[in-house]
Amino acid sequence: MSARHLYSLEAEELNYGFLAVKAKAVLSKSLNDEALTDSDHEVLQNAAKFLSNISEGARLVETKELHGHKSDDRLAALSVALDPLSGLQSISEDEDIADFIGQLSAELGTVSTRQASHSPESKDKLKLAADIFGGIYNYLNSSLSEKHRVLTNSFDG
Repeated sequence: MSARHLYSLEAEELNYGFLAVKAKAVLSKSLNDEALTDSDHEVLQNAAKFLSNISEGARLVETKELHGHKSDDRLAALSVALDPLSGLQSISEDEDIADFIGQLSAELGTVSTRQASHSPESKDKLKLAADIFGGIYNYLNSSLSEKHRVLTNSFDG
């Protein structure tokens, strides 16, 4: 793997980490019925797209159709989310993860286009999405910290 590719992956992980932090904060605002700004709506749209990529990545793995120019983004999103998703108690083993994440993505897409009070079902989905984004942030923070510790230690001689 080339150094350029490694830096590209790390930059992508940083972008996912920033999105996770922003999405969790905006979801918290929304769940507390606080007014969302245009920027908040944009964050939710990006978060919905990210969840959609995770869902589509899970579907690609399930169907073993892993070729194509768009599969890389979807598989990268899935790889970032696998560890946090495995820790969620809300997902049963026999639940279709692609459908589950797809439903969360759709709910975020709905919230990103309007400001409204949430039904109990909507609130549950938004809380799950916030938990997923919190887990993704924690996973990436830990992963990137470990990578940098290894790099720093290798140069300490």
